[in-house]
Amino acid sequence: MIIGIGIDLVNYNRIEILFNKYGEKLAAKILSDWEILKFNDKHIANHNDKSNIKNEASNLFYKNKLINLIAKKLAVTEAISKASSTGIGKYCRFHDLHLYNEISGKPQINVTGQTNQYLSKNNKYRIHISFSDEIIDAHKIVICNVILCNVE
Repeated sequence: MIIGIGIDLVNYNRIEILFNKYGEKLAAKILSDWEILKFNDKHIANHNDKSNIKNEASNLFYKNKLINLIAKKLAVTEAISKASSTGIGKYCRFHDLHLYNEISGKPQINVTGQTNQYLSKNNKYRIHISFSDEIIDAHKIVICNVILCNVE
């Protein structure tokens, strides 16, 4: 049974502006420690390469991948908060949601803490996530669709 559906759009360009202003502080506010650790494990080797031209390209690649992860995390958190009718806050917190991809590339989310307690208080649940990255009027948009279901 479907409990709720949430959809959110995030303007990648807006997140890029915020990242340029706040840098890693933005990532620490939105991403869980686990997400930052996994991201760095995957991308840090390229980011730390010290060759000049390759390093510039590597830094840009790292930055763009991190901004994309932040945009997706914002979108999925908002979509989950809509599907669960909670809003972002006490019952849907950024650091309680851990976004990752299966080996196949399918996005998944691990829910912990108060968010998990709230969602599981009445039922077992499953969250289905779908992302789409689109460019509309020269703006990159991240679209996230979430379906929150009971597991019987």
